[in-house]
Amino acid sequence: MAQIIVCYARVSTKEQTMESQVDAVVATGAFKVFMEQASGATQVRPQWQECLRYLQPGNHLVVTELTRPGRSTEDLAGIITLLGERGIVFKSLTEPWLDNRSAHGQL
Repeated sequence: MAQIIVCYARVSTKEQTMESQVDAVVATGAFKVFMEQASGATQVRPQWQECLRYLQPGNHLVVTELTRPGRSTEDLAGIITLLGERGIVFKSLTEPWLDNRSAHGQL
């Protein structure tokens, strides 16, 4: 299994910057970056869907914070569970305790 690091960055307001998210994740060694300007509440996020299609078992998906892939706790729990079932490691830079490879770090 390839350990490719993939980044998903999303901004929903003009005050947020994509660059700060991308810079933080690229510093971790991200190989592929998916960027999107959209609300986390909307289900229409083409780059998020493309990111999910791109990810393969053994890859790591890194975000700057848990609110990037989704807004609700229910959505996040589903996303993290799905990634774990697919053999994809989920990491959030601001929530380092979260590790979907262990029972302790799962939501």
